[in-house]
Amino acid sequence: MSCCSASLVSSPCLSTYETNMTVAAQRPPYLLVRTARCIDLLTHASKQAPLTPSPASLHSHRLQLLPTPSTEFSLSSLFPHIRLPLSSIFSLFLPFYTHIPSPLRSPLTTPGQAHTRMKSNTIAQIETLDLTNQKRINEVHRFSLLVLGAMCCICTSFCYAFNLISGDMQTKYNLTQRDLSTISCLGMVFTYFAIPYAFIFDYLGPIPVAAIAIVCLPVGSICLALTFMNVIEGSVAKLAVFNGMMGGGSIQFDLVAMMPIMSYFPTRKGYVTVLLKTFSGLGQALVGTIFIGFFSSKADRHLFFLAAFAVVTGVLSMLFLRLPPYHLTGYEMSHLPAEEKAARERTKAQYLAQKPPMWRFMWGFCCIVFFIIYLPVQSVIIAFIHVSHTTEIIFAIVASVVFGLFACLCLPWTACCGTSRPDSSDDDTRNTVKGGDIVGNAEFEDMHAEVAQIEESTMGKHEPLSGDKNMTSELNHSDAEVCEKMPVVTDLDYIAPQYSTTFIQNLLSTELWSVFWSLFVAVGAQLVVIFNAAYILGALQGEKVTSEVRTLLTVINGTGSAIGRASMSFFEIYTQNRKAEDRIPITVALFFPTSASFFALVLFLALPGNLSLLLPFMIIALGNGFVNAAVVLTARTIYAKESAKHYHFYFLAMACSSIVFVRGLYGEWYSSQAEKNGSSLVCYGRDCVQVPLIILTCLSATGFATTVYAHFRYRAFSIRTLRARAQMREGEKFGAPQESNEEVPVYSAEPIRTDGEHTHPLK
Repeated sequence: MSCCSASLVSSPCLSTYETNMTVAAQRPPYLLVRTARCIDLLTHASKQAPLTPSPASLHSHRLQLLPTPSTEFSLSSLFPHIRLPLSSIFSLFLPFYTHIPSPLRSPLTTPGQAHTRMKSNTIAQIETLDLTNQKRINEVHRFSLLVLGAMCCICTSFCYAFNLISGDMQTKYNLTQRDLSTISCLGMVFTYFAIPYAFIFDYLGPIPVAAIAIVCLPVGSICLALTFMNVIEGSVAKLAVFNGMMGGGSIQFDLVAMMPIMSYFPTRKGYVTVLLKTFSGLGQALVGTIFIGFFSSKADRHLFFLAAFAVVTGVLSMLFLRLPPYHLTGYEMSHLPAEEKAARERTKAQYLAQKPPMWRFMWGFCCIVFFIIYLPVQSVIIAFIHVSHTTEIIFAIVASVVFGLFACLCLPWTACCGTSRPDSSDDDTRNTVKGGDIVGNAEFEDMHAEVAQIEESTMGKHEPLSGDKNMTSELNHSDAEVCEKMPVVTDLDYIAPQYSTTFIQNLLSTELWSVFWSLFVAVGAQLVVIFNAAYILGALQGEKVTSEVRTLLTVINGTGSAIGRASMSFFEIYTQNRKAEDRIPITVALFFPTSASFFALVLFLALPGNLSLLLPFMIIALGNGFVNAAVVLTARTIYAKESAKHYHFYFLAMACSSIVFVRGLYGEWYSSQAEKNGSSLVCYGRDCVQVPLIILTCLSATGFATTVYAHFRYRAFSIRTLRARAQMREGEKFGAPQESNEEVPVYSAEPIRTDGEHTHPLK
């Protein structure tokens, strides 16, 4: 198949298809229309102009699937500027690609079509990638940001700091269970209600969010410390506000860390999640171990230490943490010139193709496994065995040294440990064509060499071309050979299909709300159990829980949560490393937290009142780890735009569940039962918690059902998208659509000039 028409030689600058395709419900005839952006050498020669293309001469294309309205279809009705026979249209081939900024809309895209894309026949935008002339990513830089992100996630774990003084506050101010539920509930609401910060992040980036976090978390921590020291007179309202400030600041550190770092590692989301989210679960224990060993075990000084750590981390984030070039904020999208936006978005190909060195991730994994084992064990030893202060110092030194070793994964040790490499050079899938995906690196290099040879022969001298027909024919022949070899590399070779609609548009979709409900009921059950573990266990056992069992519950929660986060991350790693057609949809990850919540609640109701009840506590802890990792992986995997808004919309479900279930359902029921038994603080007996557990069990079953719905919707979306990708590659291979009884996608395109003028390169 010829790459261009007889008078065309492709430009060395590569272009990108951005396809936005919608399959009609009916089966009308479809027409495959391919347009190419090439540089017409003969036109340049006739105009006696140099061959260097200007930005204004580079045309872009937005492809969209359109059915032919009837058998009387007229190509000129859609493309009045094209005056070519149908056979010439099919002979066009687009050899090189460049990214098109999303604000540039083709006239074929109308506002009414945005809602149409939300229907069940939607498929994803398929972007072909320009892998030439890309600048290598500095691995030391992005792994340094990963270490900084780990520090931010440690700050995220500070939202649980109120538990350090809750017992003393309850005794000092005679707080009831209803009061403690109010304080904890408000803290969780401020923690999970992060939608406002998400809007700020998507429009302005991480710097303003980090600035707000520097204020909220340290001020809340200092105020709690002053309350503990009797400098501030404590009350339910004050404690709730201070705890809420700490919660709000902690979730902002999570936003500042997760969104940019995952953009720096778009094909390694699982690796990033296991390294960062594990610190969100174990960070409090890590900082507590270091502080107790080097300073003291007093809660007020510990809170001051948390405030200082948050300030240092926030300042470092403001100074160094930025979004990668291709991740444009809303402000940049509306203010940058089109050429700069296109150039920055073009760098996405390098972030997808360049594989980060695995030894750095393995280094981090070893440290994470050590912390998962070490921190719970030393916590149990300190709680059950009254060790000396020297032993506590040793524990702190070990924790500090291992965290320092974790930070060393960003050092420039490439001379002895190797460097990163592009995907095309990896041994398992990159040296041969595997499933029609990617060809080997050697073939890429050969093609790039041929392109460079053409470029040098045609553009190396700023002299007008003579009418040498032999040279033109030779160039055309060489160009055609290059185009025949050039593979079609798309973003689907590296990442899963993504919904390309905006957050506001997705608010009208059932998929988003079904996941919202699943998280609402699953997380509601987890929060009720985790934040009231000792009270629930005491009610089911009918007796007071000892301090040793309280410590054991804390260790179970921290360890189980860390294991759950790591498990979900390794699941994403497992499915991401497979071929695009063989990947497991990431929505499968949502089944783990919903199932864990349901089975744990059933065990709470079925098991006798003894230490066997620790089993459902373990399952709940695992489910909490599952959901914390699944939320970020799902949001970043299935949504292409406004990732922060989608991510924190899921957190909004958690905020609502804390109000409805923790404060409303459990808090009111437990307090009323305690008052019936003659106590305003604690309640012993199954009647104290049985009704909330039954209600949560029933709701968890509905959450499992909505998870099934969301999974099958996204699975069908992925299948349609991958089928369209296969058909696109068949078109590349055979030059025309194949006969089929199924609905065949059609690509139509209208060129878009960067200066706003619509012309065609074949004009």
